Amino acid sequence: MSKKIMFLLAGVMLLCASCSPQKNVSYENVKFRIGLMPDVTGVPFVVGRDEGFFAANGINIEIVTFKSAQDRDFALSAGQLDATSSDIISLLLFNESGTKMTSIGRTDGRYGLATGTSGVKSYSDFSGGKIGLSFNTLMEYMLDMKIESGDIDLSKIEKTSVPALPLRLEMLNNGQIEAAMLPEPMASSVSETGSVLPLLDSESPKPSVLLVTAEYLAANDGICEKIEKAYNESAAYLNKGSADYSKCISELSLPENSDLSLFVPYNKLEKTDESEFLSVLEWVKQKDLVKGEYEYKNLVVR
Repeated sequence: MSKKIMFLLAGVMLLCASCSPQKNVSYENVKFRIGLMPDVTGVPFVVGRDEGFFAANGINIEIVTFKSAQDRDFALSAGQLDATSSDIISLLLFNESGTKMTSIGRTDGRYGLATGTSGVKSYSDFSGGKIGLSFNTLMEYMLDMKIESGDIDLSKIEKTSVPALPLRLEMLNNGQIEAAMLPEPMASSVSETGSVLPLLDSESPKPSVLLVTAEYLAANDGICEKIEKAYNESAAYLNKGSADYSKCISELSLPENSDLSLFVPYNKLEKTDESEFLSVLEWVKQKDLVKGEYEYKNLVVR
């Protein structure tokens, strides 16, 4: 067996060990720096911190917020974060660029195609135009899935790059673009003259995941179990319906009119299905975004 293969096998074994239940592991104030975007996937982390669920599990969670995926990704690549609530596309792109990341669970990402026209109740009602989004990201992937399914006519739209989420919403409300790919609750906060179409249904792939750096997992044996427990406790608390969302709205830079109770229930942190991983992998390969060979079993460990 070559040294290269032995090294790769050792790395996989180390990641698996870090996400397996551990006995007699001492946790006391382990720092966990997570980057969050202005969307509902950040809510369990903010509430989990403020209600003490992470602290009770020995985790000192430090939340850093971003308004664009590019800024968040730069911070991760620079070693300024340990984790982010993101998606499978980012998982593959990070590893392709040399930042080793691992998915440790699927999160509750919710997204919509927000339009500047009222009365758009189905994709057949959408007349097209400029659609604001960020290229080579989950937003473009979901749009391409709608084009592939026939819900959206490619000849009637123009993909328009607007990386910053708040600016994307502002341009939509100001009539500078006809539609925008947005996460919730931004999508549902469109002006009274607009509409929102959901991008995911019960049959759609669920590509939102919690990503953690391989370096962090290797340095903190068994930490996955603790993160999962704290997250699930936060989700259960949210599902009781008594949470105060005011801190989430301000800290995550969500629209002031956001009604976050609409997005309950939150699911437990679950392992991403292999079919979802393979769907995204095919898309990034078709766009020539990755050159390397990536396997589900090596990048999705919990």
